[in-house]
Amino acid sequence: MSQTVTLSAQNSVYNGTGKPYVAVLTGLDRKFGFRREFMPRTAHVTEAGLYEVCNYDKKDRKDITIYFVVAIDGGLEKIVIREETAVELLKDGRALTEIAASKREDLERLLAQYVKAEDISLTQREFLQAIIQRIQTDL
Repeated sequence: MSQTVTLSAQNSVYNGTGKPYVAVLTGLDRKFGFRREFMPRTAHVTEAGLYEVCNYDKKDRKDITIYFVVAIDGGLEKIVIREETAVELLKDGRALTEIAASKREDLERLLAQYVKAEDISLTQREFLQAIIQRIQTDL
């Protein structure tokens, strides 16, 4: 597993008005949805966290992908998540920090706690189940 994850934003339109970007999501914002710290269009990520990549298609439409970069056994892995899941994780910063920086053996235990929680959203539950399944297949 790699110590860095590469995230890249590209514009497939020659004269498009949209500007592709890569950003780390640092919190929630009433006006823009997320607080962002922008990075170079090709970013080599070395820390766990939530990242957003915005590309534009040939019709100049936004195509946003949110990645949850997690540290597992000294390496980083990126997992695509839904916007709703990112919001839930940012609301509970403790959960985000614990999950993002876990060792493989601790990660499954931490995620299982959140899956059983009564207040967890369905999208977040689906996301956590997918991570647990992925870890189990890697073992």
